[in-house]
Amino acid sequence: MNTYQDLLEFKVVNFVNFPLATRDELGYRYPADFSNVFTFIGKNNRIIGTLGAETSIQEIDAMLKRTMASFYGIYLTKEKENILLTENMIELDLKEYFFSENYSGIEFIIKSSSNPYIVQSAIQDTKLILNRTSVVGFSDMEIIARVPGKEIYAKLDIKIINPSSLYEDFEIGSIADSSIPWEKTGSLPWTVTSEQSYFNTHSIRSGRISPNEISGISLKLDLAQPGTLIFAYKTSTRPYFDRLHFFIDDLDYSDTESTELWSGVNDWRIMSFSIRAGLRSIRWEYIKGPYDPFNDDIVWLDMVVIPDKFNKETPTDNIVWNSTSLNSFPNPFNPLTEITFELLQNEKAELMVFDLKGRLVAEVYRGELEKGAHSFSFDGSSLSSGLYFSVLKYGDKILTNKLILAK
Repeated sequence: MNTYQDLLEFKVVNFVNFPLATRDELGYRYPADFSNVFTFIGKNNRIIGTLGAETSIQEIDAMLKRTMASFYGIYLTKEKENILLTENMIELDLKEYFFSENYSGIEFIIKSSSNPYIVQSAIQDTKLILNRTSVVGFSDMEIIARVPGKEIYAKLDIKIINPSSLYEDFEIGSIADSSIPWEKTGSLPWTVTSEQSYFNTHSIRSGRISPNEISGISLKLDLAQPGTLIFAYKTSTRPYFDRLHFFIDDLDYSDTESTELWSGVNDWRIMSFSIRAGLRSIRWEYIKGPYDPFNDDIVWLDMVVIPDKFNKETPTDNIVWNSTSLNSFPNPFNPLTEITFELLQNEKAELMVFDLKGRLVAEVYRGELEKGAHSFSFDGSSLSSGLYFSVLKYGDKILTNKLILAK
């Protein structure tokens, strides 16, 4: 559906009887180069919203419902809300998000919640009650104001974070003031800024690096138990070539998603990852390609929540991330590969393989090993194609290495 005529046909087929306008009719409202925009006009010629030519049927359907709802006196006054659950209970007045000429004729409904375990929710009259649970995490929630008996509504999107006791919203003077032990890496450091934010007024942004340079920030933590890592990020870069990367133990989790989500122009996005106990390395890197700046040429990071059951004083010099002394051949492999390493003295050792979600998929070896070179065969015939990593523990050392199973 990419022409005005297509939209008109959709309007007729679905018996929608309210006016639409194009950019040609309301062109003064938009930049000259912003062509082929659909403007949705509700009751009393109120502009409900706009959609571009390249849009989905779901987006059009949602906008149509909002427009129809306006004829029944329902308007969204605020479409989105971000909530940090730092109190046991939060009460939101839905009248601040929905305007109605007659609230008694409106039905408020919690349409969906992507993670109901982090918050218990209920609606009382026009109040949304959020009760915090003990589960750290992130959830998308949709609240709709509906005309009873009619499939038309206005929708409020709420993003909720239930944090651990240790989080950083960067409302600080500099990264050095943070309670989280950040380390700066790359050509130019990240800095605190007020130009963009997900919560409150500040975030951190990558350095203005030159082509083929890196601006990074990292953490090394000794977690006493598994936990949840949450963060918000935003990008304004050259699509595909200049992108944000996110690593846990040198494993690039951003590579598991479309490059478009980590480069180009993207609004704030919340990510949540399960983190295993033990020594962990967490790293964000803005890696710039060979071309000159494009868009703002920056990425931002905000509201970082890390597990709070850890010892910040534990030294991390004993962890070797992506060690070259732990190898495998062939790699990629199907279905067999040999994992090799060398010990400088007799050691008690564990060799394991984990998947991308940190789940143990194989315990290759556990026991005493003599000084010298060692080789163990790993069979991935029962596993799906994808990225895995081997982990070798011995003495006070932890070595990791990527494994690519390509069937």
